[in-house]
Amino acid sequence: MKKILLLSTLAVALVYTSNAQQNKANNSTQQTEDVSKMEVAGIPLTVYVQGQTDQMTKDLGLSQQQASSVLTVNRNLAFMTSKAERISDRKQAAQAINDIAKLRREQYQKILTTQQFEQWSKTGARASR
Repeated sequence: MKKILLLSTLAVALVYTSNAQQNKANNSTQQTEDVSKMEVAGIPLTVYVQGQTDQMTKDLGLSQQQASSVLTVNRNLAFMTSKAERISDRKQAAQAINDIAKLRREQYQKILTTQQFEQWSKTGARASR
């Protein structure tokens, strides 16, 4: 009796685990497809992010490690910006964009040197929005 109960429990657990993994794979594929179709200011997200990062690397003299970190931050923020641009309520959209700008400053401040951050704040902060 105990063996039957144990086998039944294991079978149910196996089915749930299998379904969860399949759902996770489907969600991952859907998110990748969505990102490939996303735009920021009418520019494809991947093109926008790479261009923004390349410009910062050139202007601020970023190291490879900094450029990689900035690329990740830019990708995440561009994804958020793309979503914010689709908010129909103007006040909510403006608030979301302001929140993203604050987050950008916080993230860049962690990655850039003090001198690089000051230079970005003077010249690139407006262009990065």
